[in-house]
Amino acid sequence: MHTILYTAPHTAPFAAMHNDSPNHPSQTMTAPRTPIRCAEAGNMLVMILIAIGLMAALTAVVSQGFSGGKGTKDLEVKTQVAQVLRYSSGVKSAVDDIYTNKNASETDLRFGAAATTLTGYGAATTTPTFQVFNELGGGASVMKIPSGISNGDQWEFYGFTRAPDVGVDATPDLMMVLPNVTLAFCQGVNETLGYAKGATPPIDSTADGKCIHNTATRFNGTFATGGGINDMDRANFTVKPAKYGCVQCAGPAYHYFYVLLER
Repeated sequence: MHTILYTAPHTAPFAAMHNDSPNHPSQTMTAPRTPIRCAEAGNMLVMILIAIGLMAALTAVVSQGFSGGKGTKDLEVKTQVAQVLRYSSGVKSAVDDIYTNKNASETDLRFGAAATTLTGYGAATTTPTFQVFNELGGGASVMKIPSGISNGDQWEFYGFTRAPDVGVDATPDLMMVLPNVTLAFCQGVNETLGYAKGATPPIDSTADGKCIHNTATRFNGTFATGGGINDMDRANFTVKPAKYGCVQCAGPAYHYFYVLLER
């Protein structure tokens, strides 16, 4: 049998590694600091890049402010157009509900409301189930007109205008109208239909000279007939059917419309 001798590796005396003698301070291992310094440098680089990005964004905002903020104004108009279209759709749903589920005829529909919000349409408490702005009827509310999109005239509801290619063109449709809107708002509405940005709004009627906005013809259950009908000129509309849009009348004056009931 052979005996295998194991020789331990040479090690420094314990005293060399750790000596409590006052003349021999204790030796400690110090980790390299290079990785920490690299991380710190990396973090500093990120902070610098963020600062540069913030300065660029601030410069763009300030520059836009000095240039008139056209982009901001365009965004504001688009937001207002979306608000009005959404509201109009809600009023149409209220009309549809009364007409379909409340056994109302098209001449039963009413738009009465408090005098502080609408005038010329009577009270919302008269035959409440047929009232668009009554909880027992359509349950809609009268929207406060967004600031800056019109001269502040109230919402109007008419039954004397034929919208091009909507329903039967021989009969007028039931519409809601926001009169005297700004040109920018008018064009913004029409852009959602596919009209070119900045395009001149279609003229309402060149043939009969009538206009979609006429407070003498507010809807109170009667639709116009014969010569009382405002016949929008189809030739002036490049996008049809015209279920909503904005038109130009004499002045020029610009009026937003939305068909609530096709006839």
